[in-house]
Amino acid sequence: ISIFRVEGDELRRAVALRPDPLEERRDGRSWKRGEGFAGMAWLRSAEVIIADCNLPEVAAAYVVPEVKRANTDHQRYRSMAVVPIRVGPADEFWGAVAVSSDRIGRFKPDPGNQRTKNVETVRLIARTVELIAAGFDRCNPPGLAELGSM
Repeated sequence: ISIFRVEGDELRRAVALRPDPLEERRDGRSWKRGEGFAGMAWLRSAEVIIADCNLPEVAAAYVVPEVKRANTDHQRYRSMAVVPIRVGPADEFWGAVAVSSDRIGRFKPDPGNQRTKNVETVRLIARTVELIAAGFDRCNPPGLAELGSM
């Protein structure tokens, strides 16, 4: 599980939870609009739910620049769910929750299917982060830092 936040022209990983705690400390990849799964969620401002990331049509639609590819991506990212985080009155794209699995079919874009409850869990995480982000933004409005430096 990774939570990404828009910083300038990139989605940067703010926090991660991984099976191997040492991996959580490594810098995650950042994504520009339209790059990879998270970048496409940002570009479209919509969820990205992929049951099998290794299908040729998926690789063609969700391009990862060569410099950002890892040799283990095809094994680690077999199924993917990316849910946007939106905040504010304009429902602005703040970031995204991205959850991957090394198992095909862990996430499926089929809301009527009882076996797709994993997607609902990712949506719940995104809604929780939205509440926290909105609360943080309310307590730290733009310009607050400038007032404190006077």
